[in-house]
Amino acid sequence: MEIESNVDYNPNNYAKAMFYADEDVAEIMERLYERWEKNSREGTPLDYATVEELRILYYKSRIYRDATGEDLISVAVYGGSVRERIRKRRRGSSGLRQLLALFIGRLAEEE
Repeated sequence: MEIESNVDYNPNNYAKAMFYADEDVAEIMERLYERWEKNSREGTPLDYATVEELRILYYKSRIYRDATGEDLISVAVYGGSVRERIRKRRRGSSGLRQLLALFIGRLAEEE
């Protein structure tokens, strides 16, 4: 239930996008949908997850549940992990500030 609460029932669309875009999550979901299809779509795909798959999905859902658009952009531009990005944001390090510094630095190099 917590996985669904963190992702599917979360009004934060960034959390949903980042969760489902995660490579590990995508692989697991593909396997779950295959199992679900083989069982005539009874229940939900999560009903067919192994304990290990549930652990991974739970862990990832907790990482992404509070993601913001800034986190999404920061990870796309700079790379790295969402977990580290969120940790930096909570400590007060702004990705927008970093992006502006990068932009201003490039402008200074061009002059």
